[in-house]
Amino acid sequence: MSATVQPIADACVAVIAAAIEDAVADYPNATPDTQARCAVRALAAQGWHITAAPQLAALTEGATR
Repeated sequence: MSATVQPIADACVAVIAAAIEDAVADYPNATPDTQARCAVRALAAQGWHITAAPQLAALTEGATR
């Protein structure tokens, strides 16, 4: 990864990790699926657009045809 891209990647990892940590702390007895949905909702509230890999692949594949 280039030196200009690495800080952006590191920042993304930090934001995602914080959302996961917050979800686990807020809902310690919830299932991992529920905690994950909570983390994704928190990221979406911050303006992130989370897309499932199969859906993203379908969207990307459709755009290149």
